[in-house]
Amino acid sequence: MEKKPGTNMIKANWDAAMDLENKRMGMRIVFRDEKGEVLASVCDVKQNVHDPTLAESLALWRALEISFELSFSFSELMFEGDAVDIIQRINKVGEDQSWMGYIINDIKQVLHQKEGWSVCYVPREGNYVAHLLAKHALLCGEERVWIEGGPSVICNALVKDKICNPNFVEDL
Repeated sequence: MEKKPGTNMIKANWDAAMDLENKRMGMRIVFRDEKGEVLASVCDVKQNVHDPTLAESLALWRALEISFELSFSFSELMFEGDAVDIIQRINKVGEDQSWMGYIINDIKQVLHQKEGWSVCYVPREGNYVAHLLAKHALLCGEERVWIEGGPSVICNALVKDKICNPNFVEDL
């Protein structure tokens, strides 16, 4: 289950799913506030993606873009994903010299420009809503954005998180 972000913080969970046979990826991003309320959900599909690591990087890049587009007024934004390799590369000091260093270095540059923005690892269980939406994205065929909600495929998981997870229950 997911943990709620701190006060005055938004959490963006991102994930990618691969359809290797058709060489395409589905990506999903879910933005939630400190109470666990969904601020926005995004799913999209990209063609001609052959590598799962690249797919995860592209999903994170899109999460950064959406954050700028939606102009969130919170002071901090935490991007959580289960792609440990990508997260380690982004949080490592220095330029990434790998074959996909161009996107890793671009992500690093954006994060360094935005004080209070960070990328951290969360196990798949903590990224479940995003994982469900990424698989759903493969069926979408085009980018879809939901403001203050998401598709029905994730609604039950969102409700379960808020009811069953004490980390999303407001302090009384």
